[in-house]
Amino acid sequence: MKVTQDFVKWFLSMLCLVLLTNLVAIIFGVYRPWIAYLTIIFLLALFFLIFRKKEEGHLKFAKLVIILSMIFLFGYLIYINFISTQTFTYFYDIGDSKDSINPYLTPIERTSNVSSELVAINDLLTNVTYRNLSSRFVYLSIEIPWRANNLTIEMKIKNNFPRNGRMLIGQSTSKNGDYDYIEVYNKSIFNISQKNWVTIKTSFNLTNSYLENNKLKLLINTPHLAGNITNLDYIPIDWINLTIKRNGIF
Repeated sequence: MKVTQDFVKWFLSMLCLVLLTNLVAIIFGVYRPWIAYLTIIFLLALFFLIFRKKEEGHLKFAKLVIILSMIFLFGYLIYINFISTQTFTYFYDIGDSKDSINPYLTPIERTSNVSSELVAINDLLTNVTYRNLSSRFVYLSIEIPWRANNLTIEMKIKNNFPRNGRMLIGQSTSKNGDYDYIEVYNKSIFNISQKNWVTIKTSFNLTNSYLENNKLKLLINTPHLAGNITNLDYIPIDWINLTIKRNGIF
């Protein structure tokens, strides 16, 4: 079979494009099976081009090293995307410099301006920045890596709830605005009389999550903020920590 020089140039260009696609897909967490299949096809074709004609031993050895290196790299990509278990962590410090410019919680009119207070942490006074939740429904959109199957949410809020006050967190399950809710705070259960900072935690299975452009919308639902309220009823929120887990296929 005769292979022209133009074909070789085209093939090498396409191979570089395929490898670049692998790299970009991994960086942005959007790796898909078709990328792996396409890469296998190009590696097999490369193997054929390298060993299709007789050459001196040292040239064959050099080519073999190149092809094995590429196979090793591709195997590593398969491992981290399909076999290994990975954990992704995102921390949102409410009231920090990034949040002040581009607020994490939306709509911004449903939260207060950034405030701060001195809080004793490990016997040391620490300046804590926060925003107040001033309306019932507040949203947070987060990037979800491909094949992620579990989301753990931790939030530090201030126990500023009225009697029988509660908070729920929901994950979007459809484009129609449906949410799967979990109650994360209920004052009657926590039974905390003082207005202290508390950490709440819950987890979601992402199997039925609705993603839009690889993003999941979380909804913080604080029912008592739906009525006629004053700033005495607001709920301060200090930070949100998200842990996303992606299990391997084996």
